[in-house]
Amino acid sequence: SKNVNTYRRCWHARHEWWREYYTQHSLYLNIPAYQLHRLQSIQNSMARAVSCTSKYEHITPTIQALHWLKIDQRIKYKIISLTYSALQFGQPQYLRQLLTIQPTRCTRSSSVITLVRPHTTRRKIEDRSFYHSAPTLWNKLPVNMRTPSLPASQSSTRYQAVLELSRSQFLSRLKTHLFTDSYPP
Repeated sequence: SKNVNTYRRCWHARHEWWREYYTQHSLYLNIPAYQLHRLQSIQNSMARAVSCTSKYEHITPTIQALHWLKIDQRIKYKIISLTYSALQFGQPQYLRQLLTIQPTRCTRSSSVITLVRPHTTRRKIEDRSFYHSAPTLWNKLPVNMRTPSLPASQSSTRYQAVLELSRSQFLSRLKTHLFTDSYPP
């Protein structure tokens, strides 16, 4: 029993490292399906090891019970969380410089933060860059996640927060949103 718990903890730690390492860059967005399938099969194997699930059992309920996002959703999670940090805190600065907030107009969508999508050509590598993918993913988020903060009176902070939600609130809603997309009720 003690060895099984140790084994599970080791696999869980290894999975967390692997998941962070392989899904931290936007270059994994829009990769070919066969490569995405390879990454997903590694995650499936790790889920089987952590949960002691037989290789003959369907793995989706296990991954769902572990509250793990599928690989494609995890990649989107990382890009959107980086976008949030860039907008909310201005960090990392090199990413913040790539994002442009659409000026407010008298439309229904003006009550949310919308990013300007840059002009694209038909090159696939452009679709995989943060510059092109972040605005597209951001603008697809639900309205309640893109609500602007109220204008602050002369605050002492160096950078004005753009969004109403705190980081923990935003990430919690983001994971719930992506989890629901992965595993519809």
